[in-house]
Amino acid sequence: QCKYGPAPSYLSRSVAQQPDFVEARIGLGRTLIKVEQSAHAVPHLKEAARLEPENKVPHALLANAYRALGDSAASQSEMDTYRKLSEADAPSMVPAAGAPTAQQVDP
Repeated sequence: QCKYGPAPSYLSRSVAQQPDFVEARIGLGRTLIKVEQSAHAVPHLKEAARLEPENKVPHALLANAYRALGDSAASQSEMDTYRKLSEADAPSMVPAAGAPTAQQVDP
C-alpha cells in the first residue's frame, strides 16, 4: 500500500466509470506523479486537457510528469501552455481603449 492509501485505486475506478470526469483524471494524474508513476499519469492528464482546454492544471501537471520522465521539450511545451492560460485568466491592469478611468468617473 502506497502512502496515498487507496486513492489511486479509487480514482482509477472513478475515471473508468466516468471517463469525462476531469477532476478525477487530474487527481489520478497528480497522485500517479507523486508515487513516481508519471508514465501512467500522462494519458489521464492529456485527456483532462483535451476535455477542458481552458483548464491550466493538467498542463502544469503534464510539465511535471514529462520532467520526471526526462522529456524536457515536452515539459517546456506544457509549461508554455500553462503560462498562456494563466495570462488569459489574469485580469488586465490596463483599461481598454475608450474605457472610463477612475479620474473620469469620480467627481
